Amino acid sequence: MRKIFRLIAMETPVTLLWIVMVILDWITAPFFWLREVFTWKTLPPIDDDLLKASATKLADMIRKRRITSEKVVVSYIKRIREVNPILNAIVEDRFQDAIEDAKAVDNMLKDTTLTEEELKRKRPLLGVPVTVKESCCLKGKFVMKKIVGVISIKGHFPSSPGKENFSEYLVVGPMTRYAEDLPLMTTVLCDDPSVLKLNEKIDLSNLKIFSVKNVKDAWLYPSVTKEIRDAIDNSAKHFEEIYGVMTRPKRFEGLEEIFDMGLSLIIEASENAPNLLKNPDNKDNEQNPWLELLKAMVLMSDLTLSGSVFQLARCKDGFMTKEKVQEFAKKADNLKQHITKELGTNGVIFVPSFTSAAFRSGQALVKGRGYLYLMISNVLGLPSTQIPTGLNRKGLPIGFQVSENFYTTHYLPLLCVLCITNYTWCCNGFLLPLPQLQKFRILLTFASASYTWNEYLRNLLHAGQELGNVLEKLGRVEIDEF
Repeated sequence: MRKIFRLIAMETPVTLLWIVMVILDWITAPFFWLREVFTWKTLPPIDDDLLKASATKLADMIRKRRITSEKVVVSYIKRIREVNPILNAIVEDRFQDAIEDAKAVDNMLKDTTLTEEELKRKRPLLGVPVTVKESCCLKGKFVMKKIVGVISIKGHFPSSPGKENFSEYLVVGPMTRYAEDLPLMTTVLCDDPSVLKLNEKIDLSNLKIFSVKNVKDAWLYPSVTKEIRDAIDNSAKHFEEIYGVMTRPKRFEGLEEIFDMGLSLIIEASENAPNLLKNPDNKDNEQNPWLELLKAMVLMSDLTLSGSVFQLARCKDGFMTKEKVQEFAKKADNLKQHITKELGTNGVIFVPSFTSAAFRSGQALVKGRGYLYLMISNVLGLPSTQIPTGLNRKGLPIGFQVSENFYTTHYLPLLCVLCITNYTWCCNGFLLPLPQLQKFRILLTFASASYTWNEYLRNLLHAGQELGNVLEKLGRVEIDEF
């Protein structure tokens, strides 16, 4: 029986994995819901206008001496200290060193003979604070990824010596709140900015838009929420009405196997990557991958959850036979050729970034089926840009990806950048967190957890009033009395 089960697992690894995820999701959902109800914390509102400015605007103000770099850095440090006890987003800081760096910038600007234009060209982000993120979470931000070969990954950990295709899956890209910062950040990160061709003009009337809203309609495949599907439809309609572009829904055959393809390609590309399960002080001592996964789930491992899952997949060859790995690698190559031919030099794909808005903290493992959509651009090697399109009915950010062909006529995904330029006014884009909206979510959660009808109705009424305040503040409706 054990051999039969192993044979089935080797033949259909992702199917079995997804079935386990579905079962675990059902079982653990009440636990995560209860934890949210009883441990909810609200972030303090943003009361410093400097925190609301784009990096482009901050850099411009610093160059023009309208504000000091030190003031900007101190403002961000203050905000981090306010919210990090709740978010645990910054795991390592250098606050005092950053302040000293900012002071050095301010002193340099006092003495420099460079003009503002020269500073903008040579040091475009001078004096602006930056953070470096180790893992990918896309909601609510503009994110550019899969710009292979444009930004160096030299010195990045992990690496896979001798595997040139490893750099196709491990890429570095900018993550910004505002669309105008994407070209600037990419220019700064790029080894040779001249290849970006930022001044190249593209006629959007010749654009072809393919929209993929669901990979496959089947119970095991994760369904994309209606709000994200509507965002894709509305955005495609915008380009159709404004520019007269051709838009049409498209379901590319083979996308339903993208998870298997991605798993096989990553396993092959990371063959020479360091084994994170080995003790650096005693390389003969290797940890059990299953045990490390369980420890990571309860925050007792030296590895992150994603790191432990990756190591488990590596140790077990993705739970595939070598023949299956080769088969899916070939399918990925065929699918890439088909889609790039379909896109041509002026086609883009609108595809969900994930199946839903952000899920509750800790649910990444059981919601793993949604990564199917994140893997599309990685497997196909398509330059891709995540675009935030506002908030869903629960006040959580949603968005989707715009992917184009692999550097056919230009090196930077300019089609994506131009699309973003339009989204800053045809969609909501990035929205600042509203304390009222957070309060509404809390009240609505407690309303559903009430024990009596009186409690339920009272909490629901309070939630409705808060929602009215939020809508009024967003400027979507005018409300005299809710």
